[in-house]
Amino acid sequence: MKKPFLLISMSLLILSCSTDSEPKTEPDDKIIGTWQFYGSKYYATDGSTFEREANSCTGQSTITFRRNETMSSMTYMVGGMQECLINETANENSENIPWENLSEGKYKIGIRVRDSIFFPDQDTMEMMIYQNSYDNINEIEIDKKSDVYTRVD
Repeated sequence: MKKPFLLISMSLLILSCSTDSEPKTEPDDKIIGTWQFYGSKYYATDGSTFEREANSCTGQSTITFRRNETMSSMTYMVGGMQECLINETANENSENIPWENLSEGKYKIGIRVRDSIFFPDQDTMEMMIYQNSYDNINEIEIDKKSDVYTRVD
């Protein structure tokens, strides 16, 4: 009776002391991936919202957030002759910028803290920008806007 008990006890001891050879990794941050500019969503002071889709040029702009907590972006703009141009000024220092997830929806990108980056679904990201402006087309006061991106990969 002692031998089976001893054998079972030793087996349990060995199994309980074994180490997990695979490291436990945190799940990927939702922001990781390449995002393409889709357009902007505007929040008016009266509570209404409206959206503007990117044109065929600005819609080529992308932001890539990498697992190593760096990001890069490529921004396009419509030039004076209505040609699509790479925005050299915006892209000048847009490679290997550090980013950090500070808390839910709050990210530090470079030296700037963005208070509101949220994900309505797994393939959509909104980066909120607080601004007080006037929209001449809709003749309405704008409180804030978000740039909307869709996941490419």
